[in-house]
Amino acid sequence: MNAPSKQLSDYKSRPARPAPKRMFVADLTDKSHPQYCDVHGQYFPLIGAPAMCPECAVIKAELAEAAHHEALFNAREKARHAAAGVPIRHSHCGFVNYKQELPGQRVALTAAKAYTKRIQAGQTGCLIMVGSTGTGKTHLSVSIIRNLMARRQDKEPLFARYATSADIANDITTAWVRERAKEGDNEKATLQRYVDPDVLVIDEVGLDDQRDNQINAIHRVLTARHDAQKSTVVVSNLTTAKMQELMGDRLWSRLGEDGAIVECFWADQRTASKGWMK
Repeated sequence: MNAPSKQLSDYKSRPARPAPKRMFVADLTDKSHPQYCDVHGQYFPLIGAPAMCPECAVIKAELAEAAHHEALFNAREKARHAAAGVPIRHSHCGFVNYKQELPGQRVALTAAKAYTKRIQAGQTGCLIMVGSTGTGKTHLSVSIIRNLMARRQDKEPLFARYATSADIANDITTAWVRERAKEGDNEKATLQRYVDPDVLVIDEVGLDDQRDNQINAIHRVLTARHDAQKSTVVVSNLTTAKMQELMGDRLWSRLGEDGAIVECFWADQRTASKGWMK
């Protein structure tokens, strides 16, 4: 028998090892100096450690972990709201502080609230708000954003974004410059950034976007969002007839498929409430 075979035979014939003994776990509590917790009663502190009720220590650790998660959540929420692009001037806007002194204002507020509830319920659609300057259209559109992005217990908050029509058009029409400069961007990616949000508010439609390529860019965004079943709020100082002319019959028909129109034609509330400084 060669050496390896003999070693294998000796290994198989070896006596069985005895079962390992149970390890002794030392009691590290100091029995000679009992302490008292006002909440959990008597306890024995750990040797060499500051006296602390073990149950209180667990609660403290759990609270610290909860606070950590809350801080992370708040940081994410802050980043989300920053990404929403709401102008600082309108960051305070909400349904509760919207003026409703005129019948038309009450109608507009009711329509904006109803639209928000529709989106929160999982439906999609377009809301077109047209009317004179200073009638609170931007206020209501930002209110929709803030309510949709608010934390809810039953569902994840939605992501909504605000942008002017001119900013969107310029961003899309100049994408080729960034692509040529190899900045990691192109027209397709730029367009997708305006399709991704659950809700997109496009303000000042028809104001600084009258060039053909700008209007075409806005049409592409609205069409892409409609095809992706994303909700869009369109805000303009144009009349309903002028908006229809600007959108064109085909796009107007698509927006009206599951959309609503709110007309806000009353006196400018900015100058009516404050007036020009003398």
